[in-house]
Parts: sequence; C-alpha cells; structure tokens
Amino acid sequence: MSDNNYRFDVAVSFAGEDRSLVESVLSRVKGQRDLKIFYDDDFKVESWGKDQVEYFTDVYTKQARFAIMFISDNYAKKMWTRLERRSILSRAINDHSEYVLPVRLDDTQLEGLLHTVGFLDQRREGVDGIASAIIQKTTGQQVELSDDWTTGVPLDEPSTQALLVARPPGWQYMYYAGLIMQGVKQNETRFLDMEMGYSAYRRTHLDLADAHDFLRGMPSRYLSMSSAVNAVLDPTAQTRAFGDPDVAGEPDPDRIRHLAQRLVDVYTGFLDVIEDIRGTTVPDEIKEARDLAARAGERPVSDMKAFFEKFADEASTFPQRLTAGEDIHLELVFTLDLEDNIMSLWADAMNRAAARV
Repeated sequence: MSDNNYRFDVAVSFAGEDRSLVESVLSRVKGQRDLKIFYDDDFKVESWGKDQVEYFTDVYTKQARFAIMFISDNYAKKMWTRLERRSILSRAINDHSEYVLPVRLDDTQLEGLLHTVGFLDQRREGVDGIASAIIQKTTGQQVELSDDWTTGVPLDEPSTQALLVARPPGWQYMYYAGLIMQGVKQNETRFLDMEMGYSAYRRTHLDLADAHDFLRGMPSRYLSMSSAVNAVLDPTAQTRAFGDPDVAGEPDPDRIRHLAQRLVDVYTGFLDVIEDIRGTTVPDEIKEARDLAARAGERPVSDMKAFFEKFADEASTFPQRLTAGEDIHLELVFTLDLEDNIMSLWADAMNRAAARV
C-alpha cells in the first residue's frame, strides 16, 4: 500500500496513565503539521457501538502508516494495550517495514519487541524531541520546535521527566509545584473523606480515661507538623534546593523533590491524625471532644491544599512571563492555624469529660 492510501499518518498506542504525556506530544505535532493522527479520544464517537477489538485491530493493522508505542510499565501490564501491541507487531512482521516506532517512557522491556528495533527515549528527547521526530519521520522534514512550555505543571511522572528535559525558564518552581500537586492528587479520596467526616481507620475501643489521655495530646501532634513546615520553608533549605538568585548555580532537582515530598508528608500527616482521631471508638461522654479534635485539623489541611493549588497556578505561568522579561518575585509563605472557636469548644468538652474520669 502506498503512503497516500493510508487513512492515518500515525496511530498512537499507550497506557491510560501516560495519556497526559501523549497529549502533550500530539499537541506539539498538531501545532506544527496537519498530520492525520489516530488518537482514541478523537474517534470515540466513530468507535461508539462498534466491536472495540475489531475496530482497534483494523486501525493498527490496516489504516495507519506508522504506529507509535509509548512503552512503560503500565503499557506492558494492561490487557488492552497488550491487544494493541499484538496488532502492531503482527503488522510489522508481515510488512517487514519500519511500521512500529517505539518510545520508551521508562526501562520496561516489552515482550515481543525485538531488542534490535531502534527506539527513542522520552526521558532524553523530551516532549519537543519526540514531536519533532514524529514530524520528521512522517514528512521527511526537520523542524525545530520552540522550547516554550505550554502544558502547565507536571501532574504525572512522564510529564515530570519531560519538564526536566526541556527545563524552560522557571522550570524548578513548576517541578516543585507539580510534585506537590501529584502528592495532593494521590490523597484526594482521603481529603474528601475528611470533608464528610468519614474515617475508614478503626482503633481499638478506649475507655474514658485512656480516651481523655489520647485526645489531650492532639494539639501537640498538630503543632509538631506545623513546625515541620517551617523546616521545609527555611530559607537555607530553599536556597540549597533552588539556588541563590544572586550567585550563579543550577537548582538541584533531587533537593527540590525532597522538599516537595516533605511538604506532602505534612499534608498527609494532618490527614493521618484526623483519621486516627475520628476512627477512635470512645465512650459517649467524650465523643464531642473527639469529634472537635478531628475538626480542628480540617482547617490546616484545607488551607494547605488551597495554597498548593494557588502556587501551582502561579508557577504554570512562569515560562511565558520570564520569557517575556518579567521580573518575578516569589515568596513561599503560609500559616497553619487551628481555629480558636473549635479549640475553645474542644477544651470545654475535654474539661467536662475530665470531671467524669
């Protein structure tokens, strides 16, 4: 079949977990060339009601000039991508052509794909490098893509690695914000549980005296985590990670990741305490104090989440603003407070319970 007889120039195959990275690559391609690309979301209406196995097999074995496999651990494990892979490799064997174009997202070895087949590594090439390669492979034309970063803070590991490769202006803050938001995203169910006053955790029943001792330590548990935030935002720790703006030197990705993880640890630490308190079975005389102790942690968690989201929105604008010559002054400051009225109610409830101990 001649190149002009194919319905698609390229068909992409990937795991759902890697969708955001693939979308970033395809967005860059489409912004430069009018290629015919098979991307499942663009054809969900066409495939609606059809036998999905037959539909996708036909696309990969007959309708595309090239098939790009975005290979990752998730890609190797998923049943559906296994079906797509078999269709692609079957076509490659029968055609004896350069039909299959592998792109590695990690070090996963894909069963059925010969080690002698050339591949590109997204971790080295970045989003722009893969997009440029797709254009050159399909059109024979070399293209230099702008290094403008337009995909916002990275919300998964492939996008994070792509950012580290591209390193647009302000990348270190986008990296930091992206890692934090990934941690927040992973704990979204726990946040929603907190909002609705639910805890899946269940502690062994405590009698009144033990429950009173347990809840009396609640303020210090919250305070210890608030102190941990101060350590993360300490100017010395920040300078070691992001570099001194007055001294030449590169930001340190490992230190930035470490700081981001510690902020996420504080966020999840508050959730841990709230779940621990809320999931503790106590006598009726002290249930009010228990519930108020859990509620006391909700404000800091909500404030942290709102701060993280605001910081991520701000950081996503840095490449464009810095490229335009804007001088950005960034301060990472927020305060974690326990609400006075809830703490007052909690103290009263604890005193009433203490009188019965």
